[in-house]
Amino acid sequence: MKRFITHQEIAALESIIGSNVRYIGGPYMPEYLLAADVVLATDEGAIELFGETDSLEFQGHLDDFSYFVIQNATQKLLNQTEGSGNIYKQFSGRRILDVKVLVEDIAATQEGETFWSDRSAVAILLILDRFVLSISKMSHHMELLQITELLPGDFAKAVPDVSLRFDDDLIKSHSVSRSVLTLDELKVIAE
Repeated sequence: MKRFITHQEIAALESIIGSNVRYIGGPYMPEYLLAADVVLATDEGAIELFGETDSLEFQGHLDDFSYFVIQNATQKLLNQTEGSGNIYKQFSGRRILDVKVLVEDIAATQEGETFWSDRSAVAILLILDRFVLSISKMSHHMELLQITELLPGDFAKAVPDVSLRFDDDLIKSHSVSRSVLTLDELKVIAE
């Protein structure tokens, strides 16, 4: 089961660094930039980002958890996106200076022992000249992705805080930590 960023996905992200955004869109992306399938077209190529889910055991129950899939966009997908008219050019001409990934680690402990943990990429952060373009998961359980514009350093706003979803008691506790990783740092821990 794939759950984290792969080396092939890192290579796809690396391929857009230094290029200029042409458009962001998707065959079914509305103007509020929320879709299960996102196309980022640049002057040097295009990538596709979409969400998938897999079932994982959490606190004795199976639950669906989402993850990113990142790959080079096919010409068929580009034709579908452009043919649908769902292309948005408000970021057009902006140079992608870098790409980082917001990673979230969740752990559940009981009496000091970790009995469940999950590491997930929750947002792809495109570092542009004056702002950051975030492509993030809507939740840990849905395939939907949202595109938002952030100020540099506002990475925590890319995704909602999930720590409120956990009920801690005297025996069980949960911890949530987030970190922004460079692609080089991801290569060390990628699948």
